[in-house]
Amino acid sequence: MSTKLTIRRVVTGVMALLMLAVAVPALAQAIKGRVMNQQRRPVSEAEVVATCVSNPKLEPKGATSDSDGRFQVGGLTFGKWEVVITKANTLFKTKEPLSLLPGVVSDIGDITLMPMAPGTSPVASSKKEADERNKRAAELQTKFKAANDDIVAGKFDDAIVKLDAVAKELPKCAACSAKLGEVYMKKDDLVNAEKYFKEAIEFDEKTVDAYNALASIYNAQQKFDDALKMSAKAKELTTSAGGIQDPAAVYNEGVVLWNAGKTAEAEAAFKKASELDPKNSAAFYQLGMAQLSAGKNAEAVKSFEEYLKVDPKGKDAETAKAILLQIKK
Repeated sequence: MSTKLTIRRVVTGVMALLMLAVAVPALAQAIKGRVMNQQRRPVSEAEVVATCVSNPKLEPKGATSDSDGRFQVGGLTFGKWEVVITKANTLFKTKEPLSLLPGVVSDIGDITLMPMAPGTSPVASSKKEADERNKRAAELQTKFKAANDDIVAGKFDDAIVKLDAVAKELPKCAACSAKLGEVYMKKDDLVNAEKYFKEAIEFDEKTVDAYNALASIYNAQQKFDDALKMSAKAKELTTSAGGIQDPAAVYNEGVVLWNAGKTAEAEAAFKKASELDPKNSAAFYQLGMAQLSAGKNAEAVKSFEEYLKVDPKGKDAETAKAILLQIKK
C-alpha cells in the first residue's frame, strides 16, 4: 500500500470522526414554566426574560408564553439565572436566582403574575432601586391577599377599603376592579358590581371572569340578550386561549339560554357542563329538565337518575323523584 493512499485513508477517517463529533448536540440548559393570572388562568404572550447574574457579560435570553401560558427559554449556560415575566401591568420575578445544571431543563412550574407598582421597570438600574421596587410590590401583594382573606371571612366592607387602596396605587388594575366587582356582587349590590366588572374589561378586555360575572348579573336582571353576549365572549376567550372550558361558566351559559327560552342550546350547554364536571349535580338536573321539555323522556330519565346518584339529598331531589315516577310509567 502506498504512503499517499495510507495518508488519504487516515485523513478520511479523521474527517468522518469530526463529522460525527459535530452531529452530537452539546449539553444545554433551559428554563421552562407556565404563566397564570390571579384567576389561575393561562396567560398568553407574556414576555419572559432570563438574565445570567453569575456572568453579567452574557446577553439576556427571552421567550413568549404560548396560548396555554407555557414557555421555555433555551440556549442558557451553566450558572445562576434570574427570570422576569411581564404582561401589561403585571409582573413575576424569581425571589432567588436559579442555579442551572449542565444539560438540565429547570421547570419553575406554574407562576402567578401580580400587579406591578406604577412607574417602575421590571429590570432595575441599581440594587437600591430593585429593593425599593420589590418592597413596594410585596406591600401591594400583601394588601391584595388581605382583601381576599376579608372576602372569605365575609368582611366585605374591609375588603373594599383594601382593594380601593391598591387600585389607587395601580392605575388600570383589571384584577383590582374584577375583585371589587366580586365583593359588590356578594353584597347583592349589582349596580356597583356591574360597574367594576365593566371597568375590569376596559382595563383588560381578556378578563374572562368579568364576562362570566356580567352574564350572571344580566341573567338575574332578565336581560337575557346581554347575558348571552357576555357568556359567548367568555367562551370565545377561553377557547381562543387554548384553555379548558370552565364547567361553572358552561353551566351558567346553559342557565342563561334556558331562561331565554333557547331549550336546544341550553340542553347542549348542560350536557357539556355535566361532561366537564361529572360531580355537578345541578348540571344533570337542568339537563333532565331540558330533555323533558324537548320530549326526550328516555334521556331525561338517565339525567335525573344521575342527578340523584351524585346528590341523593339535593334541593331538587324530591322533584326529580316525582318526575321519574311519572315518565317511567
